[in-house]
Amino acid sequence: MHWLKFEIKLLLSSVVTRMTLLLVITCALFAIKFGDNALQQQKQAQAQSHAKFEQTLTQYQKQTSPPTAGHLGYYLFGATQWQLSPWSALFIGQSQTAYADMPVRALALQGQIYTQEMLNPNQQKAGRLDLGFVFIYLMPLLLGALAVTTLSDERQANRWRILNSLVQAGTGLIWRRLILCGLLVLGLSYSLLVLAVIWLNLNISEIFWWLICALALYLCFWSLVVALIICLGKNSVFNTFSFVAIWLAITILLPASIQLYLNHQYQDHPALAATLEQRMIMNNGWDAPPQQAFQQFIKLYPQYQNFELPDASGSWPWYYAQQHLSDVQVNHQWQQYLQQSESRFETLKALSWLTPSLQLQLNVNHLAGSDGESYLHYLKSIDNYHQEIREYLYQHLYTENKINQHSLPQFPRFNSQQIQSVNWSGLLKLVVLILVLLIFFDWRRKKLPEY
Repeated sequence: MHWLKFEIKLLLSSVVTRMTLLLVITCALFAIKFGDNALQQQKQAQAQSHAKFEQTLTQYQKQTSPPTAGHLGYYLFGATQWQLSPWSALFIGQSQTAYADMPVRALALQGQIYTQEMLNPNQQKAGRLDLGFVFIYLMPLLLGALAVTTLSDERQANRWRILNSLVQAGTGLIWRRLILCGLLVLGLSYSLLVLAVIWLNLNISEIFWWLICALALYLCFWSLVVALIICLGKNSVFNTFSFVAIWLAITILLPASIQLYLNHQYQDHPALAATLEQRMIMNNGWDAPPQQAFQQFIKLYPQYQNFELPDASGSWPWYYAQQHLSDVQVNHQWQQYLQQSESRFETLKALSWLTPSLQLQLNVNHLAGSDGESYLHYLKSIDNYHQEIREYLYQHLYTENKINQHSLPQFPRFNSQQIQSVNWSGLLKLVVLILVLLIFFDWRRKKLPEY
């Protein structure tokens, strides 16, 4: 064990190394804190939205004259919640760029959803820092900074010829130091993960063990990249720039290229088109005969065919019928938007084979329930909830059964289950990449080049 203490002491003797370690640890601590604060703010906003909804309903129940169905549908916003996992504090995904507490009322749905998605850029954060960023981007850089110049440093110090004169002594020292650096970075990653679990009071579940395995495989991949660069036997400048170039290609260039490809493949914006068309249909409806829209509505809800539409222009029954018809006429675009989003996400998962950093990012976001698939599930749940609200109001709007203190508590509540599953098969991609690098490394490591 003396050699281990000596190697660790030698490894940490550099001021640059200690400063780099301190910087990575500081970034990780800030990431955990910022992620926790962001998640708590979202939960607080969801709780406030739900409390406001319940408070408004309670006030209506206390009134001597309850509101009409038309008034209730227009002014009461149903509270919805994107069921984010506590792990989303560590792996933000889309949870910071999309609404997690979208309010919904009985008017046309398309305008409500897409209007909520158009966030005010002045309210956006300057950047997003989470623990996933530290694991995926900073840990490989730390590993490269510690190990990629191991051989060249020995040569520059004129110790390599002496070490290489001993049978396998020099080669063994190089690989031993590389393994030590890899274990040091992996140990730091595990320590930060355990710290985050304790800090945020997360459960030690299957997700935790999946992350343990994923981090080991991911850092093993980068250790092999470092080993292959070392096998070239070049100087420190070449090794450093080679590693940085590979890191940029895998973590920045390839994901950005995939994003550009997806943007090119999916240039249509059916959600925006649906919103604009829905509003035009609604506006044009004011100029059409009220009975015309109501007859179309009756075809969709024949149980209300005996209802007599008031002669007054712009009545609540006509208004809600016209609102629903404007949604129905753009439903094909809404379905296209959902299908396009699902197709885009599936294409992204397929292309993630090209880069392990993107693979890991998609997988950890899925574990946290903050990925695109989970958000689409949330939007579909809002669609179902919106239908429940409409049909609840229709029962009181197009019949003699008016809103009263007994029917108000029956107003629908949002209910959505969290999508969260541990996909162990997602690690197979990393295993395949590691096996390919191992084969290539075994062929290349036979003998380190000498001066």
